[in-house]
Formats: sequence, C-alpha cells, structure tokens
Amino acid sequence: MSVIYWIIEFAAAFAESLLCFVFCGVFTDREKLSTKKNLILWLSILNSGIIISLNTITLFSEITSFSIIAIMLILQYIVYKHPLRISIFVLTYFAIMIAINFSIAYSVAYISELSLDKILLEHSLLRAITVAISKNLLIITICVIYKFKIKEKNLPNKYLLGLFAFSVLIIFLLLFVGFKYMYFDADDLNVSFALFFIISLFLILMFFFGTIKTAEHYENKQQIELLALRNQMLETSMAETEKTFTLWQSSLHDHKYKIISLLNLLNENKFNELKNELEEENELLSQNLFYYKTGNNAVDSILNIKRTLACEYGITFLINAVLPEKCCITDTHLSIILGNLIDNAISASLNEQNPYIEVSIKMVKDYLTIKVKNRFTQNKEQPKKPTADTHFHGIGQKSVEHIVNNYSGEFRIDIDKESYSVLIIVLDKSNIN
Repeated sequence: MSVIYWIIEFAAAFAESLLCFVFCGVFTDREKLSTKKNLILWLSILNSGIIISLNTITLFSEITSFSIIAIMLILQYIVYKHPLRISIFVLTYFAIMIAINFSIAYSVAYISELSLDKILLEHSLLRAITVAISKNLLIITICVIYKFKIKEKNLPNKYLLGLFAFSVLIIFLLLFVGFKYMYFDADDLNVSFALFFIISLFLILMFFFGTIKTAEHYENKQQIELLALRNQMLETSMAETEKTFTLWQSSLHDHKYKIISLLNLLNENKFNELKNELEEENELLSQNLFYYKTGNNAVDSILNIKRTLACEYGITFLINAVLPEKCCITDTHLSIILGNLIDNAISASLNEQNPYIEVSIKMVKDYLTIKVKNRFTQNKEQPKKPTADTHFHGIGQKSVEHIVNNYSGEFRIDIDKESYSVLIIVLDKSNIN
C-alpha cells in the first residue's frame, strides 16, 4: 500500500511541476513552451524526483516548501531565461497552489473530523484523496488561465512588481496560518479555516486577473495612440509624396526648356558651352534621381520621402541601410520608428549650420540596430517640426520607446557637443536556437 501512496505523491509532484512550466510559459515565452516540450517533460520528472526525496524526510514542512520554490525557480530559468518575470510568475503560481492545497486539506480535515497533521504528515487514504482533489483543482485553474490567456502580453514593470509583492505576501500569510493551526485538534477546527484559504484563493485569482486586465487596458490605450500616430504619419506621407510629385512635374517642365536651350547651343555650334551644360545636367541628374533601395518597400518609401524633404531644407541626408530578408520588426513598426526619428532629426537641423542626418540600419551579430544621428549644436528650444502636427510630437517619442519595449529592445539617446543620436537595439530571436 505504501508503494501506491508514493506513486500518487510522484504523480502529484509531476503535475505540479508540469503545470508550473505551462503557467510561466504562457506569460513569459509561449514559443519555448511549444518548442521545448521534451526538455520541460524531463525537467518535470527530475523535479518530481527531488520533491519525493524531500518528502521522504518529511511530507510537509516550511523548509521543504521553500526548497521546492527555489528549485522550481532554477528549472524555470533553464527553459525561459527571464529571471525577473520567471520569479514573479513562479511565486504567483505557488500562491495559487498553496491556497488550493490548504483549502482542500482544511475542508477534508473538517469533514472527516481529523486534525490537519494526520492528513498532511501521514500516508493515508484521506491524504491520497486530498492530494487528488487539490491537483485536479489546480489543473482546472491553470487550464482556465491558459484558455483565457491566448496572447502573450508584455506586462509593464509596475504591474509585475505589484503582482510580485502581492504573491510574496500571500505565500507567507498562507504558510504562516497553515502551519500554525496544523496541529490543532479536530474539535478546534471549524469551517472558518477552510473559508480563509478559499477566500485567499479567490483574492489571488482576482488580483492576478485584475493585473492582467489592467495591463491589457494599458496596452490597448498604447495601441490606440499608435494607430492615431500611424494615421497622422500616413497623412503626412501622402502630403510629402504629393509635394515630391509636384516637384518632379516642375523639374520635367524645367528640363523641357533646358533641352530647348541645349538645342539652341548645338545649332549655334557652341560646343564648349554645350559640353559644360551637359556636364552640369548630368551631375544634377545623378543627385536628384537617386532612389535608395533596401529591399523592404516600407523602409524604402520612408527613407526616400524623408530624404527628399531633408534635401528641400538643405540638409545632407546620408543612408547606410542593410535589412535582413526576414526582419524581426514589422513593416508598420519600422515605418513608425523611422518616420518619428527622422522627423525629429529634420526639426532639430533647421537652424543648424551645415546640417546633416545619418540613418544607419544593420545587423550586428544577432541584433538589429537602428541609428539616426544629426548635427545639434544649439541648446535653445527647437522649432516645431515642419511635417508633423505638434500634438503628436510627444506621442511620437513615447510610441517609439513603446514599440522598442514590446520587442524587449534597448532605446538609447546620446548627446555630445555637435551631434544628437538615437540608437535602437533589438534581438532577432529567429537566429537564436
């Protein structure tokens, strides 16, 4: 009979371990949850063996509880590589699990009129029933969370820290109350003990889902701002494209009269003057017919439209862009990032002597880097941007940072005596095995 009980204990430990990987994977890295199934399975088996080894010393104690939490943190990090997020979600998971375990254990103790230590510290049929019920309830809870958490959200740090503090508080409170009254006689136990843990479980789940919904509301608000900015940028791009087309029509008109002038020189046999005029025209054509191509249509459009606008303001515009075939940032986000950074650079360059803008896009090992640099020697207030509504100026800067944060990237601003540069670094996860 003892072997059967240990098999039940192992199955329960395996369920706890596997569900922890699922829970953390949903909120940390769903892709690894799918691609590292075999590793997760073997680590769950390993952790189950460790738990059974600890249980041979004592079935239930404060030391084993905290030891299991520490071991699970290490195993989760091996798979998901996100220390902060892993710590928060492991603690949240254990807060839920401990609340369920004590809720069922106190309920069974109250119904069976036994002291809690008889159920938690001794192998028996009642302990097996308690373990089975608690693990099934845990499975149902995690499955419900998994079902409603379809998309992985990038939760802001302030919400994660709030969840972390609440989970730590709940774990210590539950363990303190649970162990303090574990040795009470059956006559001293009443339904209020079970209700305390049931209410605690309810509060944990409400706080957890409340945090998720609040974060989703925050993200939706950011998306609305991004859409508003995108619409504004589309309108601006259309206006700039129309202006570029008008300039092109004007250049054709001028070119027509230029050809007439060249024909007159030819008819008058003024070959030296004709040669000089053709050389000048060739140089102008080389400059004005330049169209930069990166292979990405969205990036090409933004770069060439902004280049035309910068040249109109007398700003030297330099481009060094090489994009991978499959970029880790979507075309929409690339357009927003480049559009905002270049607009800001143009705005800052208007009152500069010998202004220039340098745009660099390239891969450095497994990282995509985007750098926009411009001359900036003045400390006084910058003029308004010529091509964007000032209402969107602050939103634009925040939107770029928000997009970069969504890709877990890095946003840097470097200022020296003569230049201002923005550097964005994003890891291309597709190149990571």
